[in-house]
Amino acid sequence: MFGACSVRRPLQRDTGGSASERDCDAVLAIANRRIAITFAPASCEFPGRSEYCSFVDAPGGADAWLCLHAISIAELSPSWQADSRIKGEPFVDRPILSCPTVERRYARREADEVVVSYAGVVDFFRPSTRDLESFALGSGRLVRHLKGRLSYLLGPLLAADDGLLLHGSGVLIDGAAAAIIGPSGAGKTTAAHLIRADHLLSDDAIAVTDVDAQPWLHATPLGRESDGPGRAPLRALFFLRKQAGFALRLMSRREALVRAVEEQADTLAGVFLPSMRGMAIRNLGRLLHKVPAYELGFSLDGIDREAIRRVLSGS
Repeated sequence: MFGACSVRRPLQRDTGGSASERDCDAVLAIANRRIAITFAPASCEFPGRSEYCSFVDAPGGADAWLCLHAISIAELSPSWQADSRIKGEPFVDRPILSCPTVERRYARREADEVVVSYAGVVDFFRPSTRDLESFALGSGRLVRHLKGRLSYLLGPLLAADDGLLLHGSGVLIDGAAAAIIGPSGAGKTTAAHLIRADHLLSDDAIAVTDVDAQPWLHATPLGRESDGPGRAPLRALFFLRKQAGFALRLMSRREALVRAVEEQADTLAGVFLPSMRGMAIRNLGRLLHKVPAYELGFSLDGIDREAIRRVLSGS
């Protein structure tokens, strides 16, 4: 996957140790957090994804470790469905758990590991070491789920340290950042383009740090579009409303928090541990005490960039 970024594979892999000690194929630096990524088997090649290249950092210590395994369909026996029913839960109708490689890994899972399984993907997350090992049937499925796995790691890392991951777009205007948040289909990408910002941090996933001091908004490679790494002081949050014409309305903190928790429900649910979800909601509340929130009414006719600029500059 990172071949186009000139990232060299290690000559030897270490299967033990912490995230900071293990060999890896690449280290991504996102919002001042470093996530080491290993692909298994070593010969597994993934399609190039240019959006990750600018986030690749120098080898070294990492805050978390992600190991991605591509499991061949050939491992799945013709009788897997009948066999899975004999084994019972959690194997029933989960072909990924019926593959011998994954079944062996499931059998030796650690007591403190959180295991989340789907039909074609299973994740083993160990909070104590911030390790996430993910298995997927076929390299194509693994590529599609890479962003989700990165989100699973980045969300808790941020929540544990006065930050949070938001489902939203982030833009920079004159050195100040705006977060445009909302659920899928709200128009985040459209609004980000209509603002005609100086820099698009991301069209779908943004990171916030330092909510108890001066909140900063950071770029991530977890959306579909980004102008690359960047960060700036976060000056405003915008909740979207599709309507005829442009309008801005300052929201109360309570209204903004209720709406944010509702609209960020899917992102919060993606965090493995309930305790981390609570920390993320706490950080969201603290953020809204530091940064004003607005309801931004807009249509395809455009968004008043100057009005957004004035909000961000405090004028």
